[in-house]
Amino acid sequence: GGAERQQGSLSRAEMKMQRREARDARCLLKVSVVKAVKGELKQFYSSGRIASKEDFKFLAKKISKKVLDKEGPGAVWTSRTGDKVHKYVHGSFERDFTYK
Repeated sequence: GGAERQQGSLSRAEMKMQRREARDARCLLKVSVVKAVKGELKQFYSSGRIASKEDFKFLAKKISKKVLDKEGPGAVWTSRTGDKVHKYVHGSFERDFTYK
């Protein structure tokens, strides 16, 4: 009867909340990854190894997307994620690579 409907409603509400929390966590991960990538790229931009602001933006988007894709849908930001960003960016610029 009524008790069953109420329980079903709570279940839908809980599922909706879980989806919202997952979306919020993904959003937080994205913000954190983008911030870390920009931070890592900044030194290469400042030293002239990234030629223009447009190139900086392009690389930041490309690298951020690559990291997010590799992390997968349920991932959350950890210090390990930050280490991966650092390693990926610095690995790209390891040799005398200049993005022009």
